[in-house]
Amino acid sequence: MTKTTGARYLAQAVHGYGLTHIFYMPYVMPPAILEMDKLGVHAIQSHGEKAAAYMADAYSRVRRGPSLVMCQSVGAANLAAGLQDAYLACSPVIALSGCERYFHQNRHSYQEVDHVQPFAAVTKYQACVHTAEMLPQQLRQGLHPVGRLDADSRGALLLTDYGDLTLRLTHPRYDHAKTYRVWVEGTPLETSLQRWRQGVSLDGTRTRSAEVRVLQRRSDRTLLEVVLLEGRNRQIRRVAELLGHPVVDLQRVAIAGLRLGALPEGRWRRLSRGEWTPMLDRGEPRASQHGSCA
Repeated sequence: MTKTTGARYLAQAVHGYGLTHIFYMPYVMPPAILEMDKLGVHAIQSHGEKAAAYMADAYSRVRRGPSLVMCQSVGAANLAAGLQDAYLACSPVIALSGCERYFHQNRHSYQEVDHVQPFAAVTKYQACVHTAEMLPQQLRQGLHPVGRLDADSRGALLLTDYGDLTLRLTHPRYDHAKTYRVWVEGTPLETSLQRWRQGVSLDGTRTRSAEVRVLQRRSDRTLLEVVLLEGRNRQIRRVAELLGHPVVDLQRVAIAGLRLGALPEGRWRRLSRGEWTPMLDRGEPRASQHGSCA
């Protein structure tokens, strides 16, 4: 197996994310910048760390995707200060700074400070990468699930590194529907299904209205299609239990307008831009109401 360097891996990862430009302050990671140049990724030099962060933020918002900003060790605190707007706007900006070699740390090197803590308030994840072998794991931390599935459930799950898409699909004010196929025990009466549609009390708060219809009936169980506009913890299972018909099997088949289709369990596919960008434009936010992200 051919070995690769940390610089080459970083360049390939950046290229794989679809970045055409990165933003940096010299002199940081020259080998990585050279490797990126070979792949057609252009490095834009800035006059200051904060300016580089603002440029990366703007790049993320315009292209609706991740960006990369880099600086040397002595400018790390300045870079952190420039990430506030990106953090508040959920822009997927990846920030890299240099640091002293592990062997030289805690020996009072020039301008040596803790590089993790300054970023804690303005980033979702922070880590110190001591070896090139740690890069794959750490770079993937920016990828996160949109919503969640319980351990006992299955079906569609979106992974993204774009914060605005996560916000749009998880915050209750945007009213994005999620569709489930649910097998429950027994045969629910129409009165029970109507209670579900109108909302029931969970933890002292009524659930929002839901679409519930019968797809199939068997002697010992019933298949329902349930469409929710919110995502409380184990909501479908708790409501079904409350109505006297515990869940036997639960599968999420659609998120917003995106359907699972024939994708087999345990497999994944990359969404085209035409599939996910409409999710950013669909639906206006409702007036402020109490609620939490799904």
